[in-house]
Amino acid sequence: MKGNKSVLILVIWISFSAFRWDDAPRKVREGNRLFEKKEYGEALDRYKKAEMKRPDAPEIPFNIGNSYYRQHAFEEAIASHKRTLELDKGPLQSKAQYNIGNSLYRQGDLKE
Repeated sequence: MKGNKSVLILVIWISFSAFRWDDAPRKVREGNRLFEKKEYGEALDRYKKAEMKRPDAPEIPFNIGNSYYRQHAFEEAIASHKRTLELDKGPLQSKAQYNIGNSLYRQGDLKE
């Protein structure tokens, strides 16, 4: 019985340690708060830090693209939203495509 208890404590400790080291969700929340305050450069910084921890999370490049868009960096916004399209096969697809279209429009590229 004592051996099982030690294993359980070890598993909990490892899980907690892994959770603590992955601060991507916290960085995204910070970025969201900054984005709401229209502090797009600071929000972008937080999102990029989160992306380093979770490069496969589609909502992060989506948020990065939105931050670039708000800063009128349309090429970067398009690239980030295209990354979202690569990663997401769900509800972010249509939003990312819409945002790509808006960025192209803002650049005067009506043909695309």
